[in-house]
Amino acid sequence: MWNLEGQELRCWRGNKTTRIADLAITRDGREVITTCNGNTILFFDWKSDTSRFLTEEGSIIDSFCLSKDSKYLLLSLLNEELHLWCIEKVPPELVKVYKGHKRDSSVVRACFGGFGQVFIASGSEDCEVYIWDRETAELICKLAGHSGTVNCVSWHPVDPYMLASGSDDHTIRIWGNTEDGPNYSSRILRDIDKKTRL
Repeated sequence: MWNLEGQELRCWRGNKTTRIADLAITRDGREVITTCNGNTILFFDWKSDTSRFLTEEGSIIDSFCLSKDSKYLLLSLLNEELHLWCIEKVPPELVKVYKGHKRDSSVVRACFGGFGQVFIASGSEDCEVYIWDRETAELICKLAGHSGTVNCVSWHPVDPYMLASGSDDHTIRIWGNTEDGPNYSSRILRDIDKKTRL
């Protein structure tokens, strides 16, 4: 770990991780979270020098996303599922499973989004962006527009109606408000946000 001036603050050595495919730090800065050995997440408390683990039985972890409040971890798995874990509980507890997107050989990332992070979004190998209701795990909509695998999605950190997606078609699409006013995808995002607030 380095500070902003580039000075090394801490280095973890050993065989806990063979390949780091993803990494996050909790909001309070206490835990470093990383993938570890394919189907395991390592939570390393760097202040107390202790570790805890979350193991996904039956599938390899492709990537993950940490919620803003650091209470939930969204895992993107090779078996075409997204698993939402409550990580503030010990041991961590599987809360929801999201299905429907396509994933065979590419890295496909998912994220939290919308007002209060009430949605789950994911890329997909069928060239679409998938959006689920976080609470019910219902697939709400698919956004078409790419001509290649959608590898990653990222919800705007301030505007709950804006989402970006990156694809193997060498484009980044912005779904949401435009200079000319709301477009089709923005209306979809606003409509599903209104439904979840009722």
